[in-house]
Amino acid sequence: MKVEGMLNPRTWLSGLSLVLLLSGTGCGSEAPNEGTQEAPTQEAPAQEETLTSALARPYFQAPFPCGQSWTYSHHSAEVRRALDFVKNGGGTSGQPQLASAAGYATRHYEAGGAGNYIKIDHGGGWTTYYFHLSGFSVPNGTHVAQGQQIGVTGSTGASSGAHVHYEQLLNGVGQDIVLNGVSLAPYPGSYGSRSIVSNNCPVSCVLQGDIKAKYDAVNGPVLLGACRAGELATPDGVGRFNHFERGSIYWTQALGAHVVLGSIHARWEALNWEKGVLGYPITDELTTPDGVGRYNHFERGSIYWTQATGAWEVHGLIREKWKALGWETSPLGYPITGEMKTPDGVGRYNHFRKGTIEGSIYWTQATGAWAVYGAIREKWKSLGWENSALGYPVSDEYAVTGGRESEFQKGFITYNSATGALTVRMK
Repeated sequence: MKVEGMLNPRTWLSGLSLVLLLSGTGCGSEAPNEGTQEAPTQEAPAQEETLTSALARPYFQAPFPCGQSWTYSHHSAEVRRALDFVKNGGGTSGQPQLASAAGYATRHYEAGGAGNYIKIDHGGGWTTYYFHLSGFSVPNGTHVAQGQQIGVTGSTGASSGAHVHYEQLLNGVGQDIVLNGVSLAPYPGSYGSRSIVSNNCPVSCVLQGDIKAKYDAVNGPVLLGACRAGELATPDGVGRFNHFERGSIYWTQALGAHVVLGSIHARWEALNWEKGVLGYPITDELTTPDGVGRYNHFERGSIYWTQATGAWEVHGLIREKWKALGWETSPLGYPITGEMKTPDGVGRYNHFRKGTIEGSIYWTQATGAWAVYGAIREKWKSLGWENSALGYPVSDEYAVTGGRESEFQKGFITYNSATGALTVRMK
């Protein structure tokens, strides 16, 4: 895939986590109180982190809508070189706050300082902050495009009135704010003397290369809807993506371009996209052989969905066991949970359902992954699962004379097909 000429291409920072320490007694507003200050402590990287090598400053735009004129000021005690903005002519409260560049947005709250605020990681050590929001407009941990609304201007936290408090940081150190390529330093100490007109205007999504080919191949306008963001780089710098009304297309050089939609898309997002346990998609969304469900395979797992069960991930050795048994056509049916940790902290499991019958696959490092379902599973459940005297399963269910049986670490559960009786015997 060609990448030259893309919209605001970035190499994103993967894994940088900064510790935010904020303090202060207030921030400016449309009617600022004399001497009001906000003095957040210098942001510092966590001790175990390594600072990233700086990339070029993103081409930041104003954090408010296109064409609007806002005046700004700076309090000398604000060590991170922040600026406060209010809208010329009034009406600051309730105005949209926009991402000043593409990035990875997270939501936060601090009662005694920033209030509701958004942090956007733009990669290369660059971050922006947007304080005192009255509300959030994006989910936590989502990719946002330049100009996308991320929140609503308000006065939460230590603030004396509605305003935009905005910061640009490089590796946790506040920088003089540059918007549309122009530095706003030296900063004025009060509102009214200097203003800026926002150039954060809507831009067309860029569709090109393999992503465009995929969009065209799947009848994108019908399946995915209109483009909403992109083409943008993923936080790990490996892939590229576009977001659409009803899903996304993700691409890497090794895996190509694949479509992720609807509830599967929402589950993958909840698992932290490509940075999560599943990695990148390796298929489009497909229909299961029984015609009931939908699924995507990913580098390290899968997400399966049905109308009745919802969308759940299966990965690792539990997925390998489910696959060996026949996926959703097996006695287990479809997953009804994601992979979860057992209460004793030793194992992992997924629950499944086929019709009205529930099943599970349990795994530990010592025992491996094994399926338990139907009446035998119900008996094991009634005894306390892995915390029972039987421990974890060490076999799948198998046929015995007159019925079925499963072996556990310390015993067996046998089902009598003729009578329905369940017998537990210890080793």
